[in-house]
Order: sequence, then C-alpha cells, then structure tokens
Amino acid sequence: MIRSIPFSVLIPNLITLSGLIIGISSIKYALLGKWEIAVLCILLAAIIDGIDGRIARILNSSSKFGSELDSLCDLANFGVSPAILIYLWAFNHYEFHLIAWGSSMFFTACIAIRLAKFNLLNEDIKSKKSLTTEQNEEEEYIVKNKLNYFYGIPAPSAAILILIPMMLEFNLTNIVDYKISGYKIFLNIYILFIAFLTAGNFRTISLKNFKINKEYFSFLMSLFIILFIIVILYPWYIIPVLGVLYLINIPIYILYLKYRKNKHKTSV
Repeated sequence: MIRSIPFSVLIPNLITLSGLIIGISSIKYALLGKWEIAVLCILLAAIIDGIDGRIARILNSSSKFGSELDSLCDLANFGVSPAILIYLWAFNHYEFHLIAWGSSMFFTACIAIRLAKFNLLNEDIKSKKSLTTEQNEEEEYIVKNKLNYFYGIPAPSAAILILIPMMLEFNLTNIVDYKISGYKIFLNIYILFIAFLTAGNFRTISLKNFKINKEYFSFLMSLFIILFIIVILYPWYIIPVLGVLYLINIPIYILYLKYRKNKHKTSV
C-alpha cells in the first residue's frame, strides 16, 4: 500500500530549498563580479529562513526532516556562501591570501558549531517541555526563558554582519580606499570577531516569542513599515547601521538578563 502525505507538508521544505538555491547563487554572481546581486541573494535567503519555519507551524507540517534540512541549508547559505563572497571580494589578490582564506573558513566552522548547538538546544527544550507536572518552578523558568534568547549570534545575522564591509563599499568607494593593506588586516580581524560571537555561549536577543501590548501594535506596525521602506530605498546605508546597533545591543542584553536573573532569585 502506497503511503500518501499531504502536499502542505512539502511546502515548508520547498521554501527552504528555494532559499538554498538563492543563497548558493550568490557565489555565481560573486564570480561574475556582480557584488550587489550576490549580497542581495544572501539577504533574500535570510528572509526565507525567517519564514519557512513559521509557515511550517501555520500549516501544522513541522517535522524532524524539515528541521535537519533547514540546518543544512543554513550552513550553506550563511556559513559557506558569505565566507566565499567576502574572500573573493577582498582577499582574492591579497598578499596574505592564505591567512584570509583561513579566517573565512574559521567563520564557516563557527557557523557549523553554532547550528549544532542550536539543534541540541531545541532538543533540550523539547525534552523539558515533555516533563510531568512534578517539574519544579526553576525548571519551568529555564524552559520559558530559553525560548526568548539565542546562544551566540544566529547564523543569518552573522552572515549579514560579515558582509557589512561590502555594503559600505557600495556607497563609500570614493571616500575610503578599500585596497590598502591596513584595511585588509582590519577585515580579517573583523571576520574572526564575528565568528567568535557566532560560536559564543553568551545570550543574544530573540524576537520569536516577543510580545507587545495591543495598544502599541498599530504604532509599531507603522514604524516597521517605514523602516522597511527606508531599507528598500537605501539598503547599503540602513543595513550596516542596523548591524552596528545589533552589535551594541549584545552587551546591553547580557547585562539585562543578568539583572533579571538576580531579580528572579530574590523573588523565589
């Protein structure tokens, strides 16, 4: 007897695979020297990565297969492709190109570590959710709050962050000489910095379960639409600014979580 499955189960996986195709296509455009299109491919892959899981939940078609597929596609889209892009753009004819290749591959390795840790964390959350009512209050607090943050920088965010120097170059070519050796050294250090943040054990903010008051919904939606329009009009200015703000947010959020944890301990 042939087993049939609903087509709705395939939709999220097809979306994930379309993101993979777009993300890998960035390498093709990089080889052709079409840098803006290459970066746009990574950005579009990041957007697709943000919606495929939500669509799976809406269609009630989440699966272990889909989760594993998503993780593998993330490694290709946000670990391999951006590393090759940044290398081809900045280091292909660099005097110390082997060192540059090493820093790019280190970024890829850190993305792989980050994704493996994310998968393990998801399994941990699922196992804790299945515990009986004998679960103590501290365990419930941990499970609830694990949904509100990531460990390290998420893979799509890390990919966008290491491409920020490319985005800046699209508009600042006449202001800064990006071919000087000092800038190449800085770029290597920057890539390593983002890589370490990606594989780090510190917590970064997650908006997956972020809730807002209904009375502010219309205002925030209007604000988001305005921001979206500005990003569409001036992507190579606004995205780097948002990236810098995100990096600044990391230490602030760590201090906030520490404060909230201490407050919870005193209230128990």
